[in-house]
Amino acid sequence: MKTKIFKLTIALFLLMILSLGLIGCKDPAQSGEKPIEWTTVKYSDLDNWLQNSASESEVNYIKITEIPKIDLQGVFRPGYGHKRSALAKKIKNGRKKVFIQLALENDEKLEEIPDACFYLIKELIGIKFPKTLKKISKGPFDDCKSLEFLDFSEASNLTHIQGNAFNGCTSLKHVDLSKTKLGRFEGNMFHTCPSLESLNFSGLTSLVEVQYVNSAKNLKSIDFSGCANLLKIFDYSFHDLKKLKSINFSGCYRLQRIEEYAFEGCTEIENIDISDSTEFKEIGEKAFYGCVKATVKLPDVDINTFKLEQQKQQFGDYTNNEDFACKLVLYPEENSAMERKIKKTFKDADADYINKKVQSYY
Repeated sequence: MKTKIFKLTIALFLLMILSLGLIGCKDPAQSGEKPIEWTTVKYSDLDNWLQNSASESEVNYIKITEIPKIDLQGVFRPGYGHKRSALAKKIKNGRKKVFIQLALENDEKLEEIPDACFYLIKELIGIKFPKTLKKISKGPFDDCKSLEFLDFSEASNLTHIQGNAFNGCTSLKHVDLSKTKLGRFEGNMFHTCPSLESLNFSGLTSLVEVQYVNSAKNLKSIDFSGCANLLKIFDYSFHDLKKLKSINFSGCYRLQRIEEYAFEGCTEIENIDISDSTEFKEIGEKAFYGCVKATVKLPDVDINTFKLEQQKQQFGDYTNNEDFACKLVLYPEENSAMERKIKKTFKDADADYINKKVQSYY
């Protein structure tokens, strides 16, 4: 009896502690319940601060001020090993994990992250980009293998990211560019980022083109919702991304082209809805070939301006007794001309098979 009473008392005590929030509290930096506390450090004091004041085990959130612009400049030398900036050398020599903000001396606006700036700095965990930033140059974060967090939430003037900008950032998982003004996205910006799982472009009305994201082999979701001026998905852009499950094209009213092989081999993707794209004009050869779980929903457009070449297997096929076709291809009801055009894209399948795959929607 005493044992039962003791257990009940312990249980009630733990319940009381939990109700007070003293157990299971989330990391404030992760939960967003409490703002991150940034420490402001003058550039001239950075060496001393990293050696004597920085945490040895925790991530240090520091705003580095009064940085001479020249001390951000590295040298991009493909094949020879880049030369990192003076600032990066200080961070590397400090040997502490840092999440940083940057501010130049004399209140000068930071408009560019220069070439090879933070090359091969394993101490860099994250960076918050400023509102004044317009450009990220060649390879400034090349091989920053511990870089996990890119905060673009205030980078509302960022228009250009050059190729290889985040090459080899193997810890990156989620990238949100929705608050920027990026006009063109090239996958080689994030070349060899094997941990990258999601890309968010939602509401990015400046985005016009997307190409070559196919090196991000663990990519699971992409959000283009509200990208009202997105015009084209280039050939091979998402080719053979076998873990890609979700892609959102809602509100992509001006999308006109999905080029050849763009989604070929994306075996896990489930829904490709471009029904909002009322200016749509063309789907290239084998664009959705092998997307065997996908339901592709097409827009109601003028069939005379909608290009679907015959026997180019845009939606897959039944070839050599194997099913490589989309689960369903949906066309607007009463658009019988579109129905006929879709059915003629198949090359090997018989009529019964095609009729099951191609259906109308209201």
